[in-house]
Amino acid sequence: MSDYPPADDRLKHLLAQEINLSVDTWKLAFWIADGIVKDPAIRAELERIAAAHGKGQPCGDRHCEACFANAHAEAEQPPQASHSKWRVETLDPIANEWAPSSALPSLEAARQRLAQAQQIAPKWRDDKTPVARRIVRETVTYAVEAEG
Repeated sequence: MSDYPPADDRLKHLLAQEINLSVDTWKLAFWIADGIVKDPAIRAELERIAAAHGKGQPCGDRHCEACFANAHAEAEQPPQASHSKWRVETLDPIANEWAPSSALPSLEAARQRLAQAQQIAPKWRDDKTPVARRIVRETVTYAVEAEG
């Protein structure tokens, strides 16, 4: 850390530097900064923010860039991760619709179920036409809706 601002009066000097960008004299900026650092409410707020950050918690101040960015990043994430399950579907030639099987936990399990079904019943019993089957993935995705 540099020698300026002095460690024992650093906050006041840093504030004065920022204030000096908006006022006519350094003396006025330093006087305003002195009042700010001595204000009990401001000191208490600085200590509250420091304590929250020290515990790794957000401080809740809208001007704290890190907490603001984290709050918005968390709000944009879904409440749960998406998940998938697989099914082997069979085409019903009379209804002309795909009929799903029970859900399977992985693609490999679905491939095994498909192979088993094709081995056991490759054709329809009544007219001996091939049974059409396919593997489908069902994915559930969660999204946070905007308020209002």
